[in-house]
Amino acid sequence: MHRLALALVSALLVVSAIASCSGGGGNGGCAATCTTGCCDSAGVCQPGTNVSACGATGTCAVCSAGQVCAQGTCTGTGGTAGGSGGTAGGMEMLSCAQTCAGCCDGTTCQGGDTTSACGRGGAACAACSGSQDCTAAGECIDTTCAGCVAGGSCLSAAGMSNSQCGRAGMSCADCTVNGGTCNTTGGMCQGGTCGGCRDQFGRCLGGDTNGACGTTGVACVACGAGKVCRNHVCEDAGGTAGGSGGAAGGSGGTAGGSGGTAGGSGGTAGGGTGGSGAQGDGCANPIPVTFTNQMAQLHVNTTSLSNDMQASCNPGSGGRDAVFVFTLPSATAVNAMIQTSTVGGGITLSVRSSCNVASSQLVCGGEGVFETSLSAGTYYLWVDDIPSTGGDTYLRIAYE
Repeated sequence: MHRLALALVSALLVVSAIASCSGGGGNGGCAATCTTGCCDSAGVCQPGTNVSACGATGTCAVCSAGQVCAQGTCTGTGGTAGGSGGTAGGMEMLSCAQTCAGCCDGTTCQGGDTTSACGRGGAACAACSGSQDCTAAGECIDTTCAGCVAGGSCLSAAGMSNSQCGRAGMSCADCTVNGGTCNTTGGMCQGGTCGGCRDQFGRCLGGDTNGACGTTGVACVACGAGKVCRNHVCEDAGGTAGGSGGAAGGSGGTAGGSGGTAGGSGGTAGGGTGGSGAQGDGCANPIPVTFTNQMAQLHVNTTSLSNDMQASCNPGSGGRDAVFVFTLPSATAVNAMIQTSTVGGGITLSVRSSCNVASSQLVCGGEGVFETSLSAGTYYLWVDDIPSTGGDTYLRIAYE
């Protein structure tokens, strides 16, 4: 009887040990399945975007008072400039828009992947309407609609207006908010004055969110991991803490250094396509076009570029020019347009199948816009100024 009791006790101890290893409070099972967030103390997978459960992998952290959860990391960012006369620098409190990878419902960061709260990169959450779904990019899209969606209904190009503009099933945009108009053929906002940045659809955004940062009408950029959009520029989320005891506090994160120096001057190539060596200045170094959702926002400054070609629809003697290269995967309709430019006197847009052969020109838009049909293949988009001064030009190109 005594041996039987000992055996029962031993069995209970083994069962208890197994339970303590595999049950309840551990998060081993959660860690194996939670790939887009972190595991809380109860072993539940959380998005990892809140101060009470912050993390990109592993076990969630609870942020301290004054910290924010930025890109899955608790951070108490560097202060704004410190006060004078012995006042220590203050702690900068970053907004949801600066730190949220999903969308912001007021001051609360949401995942941004549901039809009731759709958005990415700190944008305000939007509710998708009608037959729209929320895409992985945080955009409400109706894949059956070639135009834009307003009030749950699909508008064709004929039904669009300056206040209801778009394409590919997106929610209609109001181009008039910054004085712009709608190009109904391309479903794009154009013109006007944009103090923030422009997205792939030409919409003028505030330029102060983590996923759409920029100013003066440039193409919006997404700040990377550990970065925030501060004063319309992507900067380190850290920054320097404020000083104390009479010394002025340090500044926030320092912006990144300038880009590389343009290449040296090159020899003159056949057909008059030599250049300075800078990207876009001649056929030796065209600017590559990367399409997103079949569209691309492009920018070039021709002030220091050469006069390498003259488009057939350029009425002048040929101003400064730049060349882009793009590839189409299949035969399709293609359209391009100038959105904003500091070049005075006009710009032409033309496409060639061979970069430095004038006779290979396929289309020329004398007013900075064209629409044509092209076969699958690689093409060269020339931006040719009419005056010789040059300047900043923002344009977009899209295909069906």
